[in-house]
Amino acid sequence: EHFQEALRINTAARGEGHPLNAVILFNLANNAHTQGRLEEARTLGLRALAVQEATSERGSLELLPFLIELTQIEAKLGDCDAALERGQRQVALALDHDASPVALADARAYFADALWICKRDRPRALALFRESESIFAAAGEAEKLEQLRANWRGRDARG
Repeated sequence: EHFQEALRINTAARGEGHPLNAVILFNLANNAHTQGRLEEARTLGLRALAVQEATSERGSLELLPFLIELTQIEAKLGDCDAALERGQRQVALALDHDASPVALADARAYFADALWICKRDRPRALALFRESESIFAAAGEAEKLEQLRANWRGRDARG
């Protein structure tokens, strides 16, 4: 795996806490997540988030993709308290930084997904989904809109 090799080289040259390692670890976490290796994905995602938090400004918007990835992973693992805490944090982060409407919609959509997976506050999850859907449509984000709709296909208020 090229990312593993890149991580090894960058860590040897610059140390574990180098900002590039956060990106490499994030990519490794995303790959593991995509391949269904969720425990490995969580471990890598937590390492990535720790490096990113240590190397960026406190509460930086740069944390958003790291939080979103971990929210998804932890919800799928059934660690709902962690997933929902991160989901709330990602939405608050986007709001605190006046993120673009699309970035805020992303944060809300993935939080909604975690709420749904964890079978918590389904009406709120549906409201967040609909809000994100509307923003993606208005912004002309066809790919994000299709991904969101595909993810939510077959879901309704009954669960």
